Amino acid sequence: MENQRPYIPELDDIPLSPKQKRKKYFIRTTVMLLFTAVSFLLFCFRIKLPLISNMFSVEFSALPETIINFVYGPIYGVAVCLLKNVIHTAVYNQFAIIDFTNFLIETTYLIVTGALCKKVKGSSNTLSIKAMTVCSLLGIVCALAVQFFATSFHLYPILANKFPGSFTSERILQSYTDSLDAVRTHLPRALGSLIPHISHIWQGVILINLPMTFVKLLLITPLAAVIQYGLSRLNKKDSEQESVTTS
Repeated sequence: MENQRPYIPELDDIPLSPKQKRKKYFIRTTVMLLFTAVSFLLFCFRIKLPLISNMFSVEFSALPETIINFVYGPIYGVAVCLLKNVIHTAVYNQFAIIDFTNFLIETTYLIVTGALCKKVKGSSNTLSIKAMTVCSLLGIVCALAVQFFATSFHLYPILANKFPGSFTSERILQSYTDSLDAVRTHLPRALGSLIPHISHIWQGVILINLPMTFVKLLLITPLAAVIQYGLSRLNKKDSEQESVTTS
């Protein structure tokens, strides 16, 4: 009969003294600030995709947010996302509506993913990488729905009204059509014919923005899950050693 590891309750399940609580929240706050710094740096380094207009780019600042979301829960993940966008708006003097839209999309992903992981986890002290990935996929779907409506019917109309010289509806639509035309011409004719011609901005959002966000979060999710799983294993090992030592 195999030896089974004794159940070790999570940190939140153990009654803590005021001093221990202060230490716990100090550690979590420190980790949150460190992850905010990393997330902000990643947010500043945007990757320009070939054939696609410079208006569209990819960044991976959601990776630290997803890791801390898995480790401490959605409250900390959303806090990192909020601080990152606030700092980015203040430092680069960006249009606040752009960072707010980014915050809205990523927050949806973090809240849905974190809530589902917490529900699936239940009273157990671990969650498999597969379970975290499945929960994240549902979060990605919700984030894409928010991105479609927020970008098509909120962000672009506000930009067009506030900055008519730079963000007219015609220029935005032209950026989408030029990008799709460039992709279409560089693909084999059979594949290029599958890319439809568009006449509305929301169609461009579906064909460009949503796939980019989906692929980005799809790459981030398993990586964050693996990192979180490794951290939890190390934490359990240290807890077991401490338990054996004290006993």
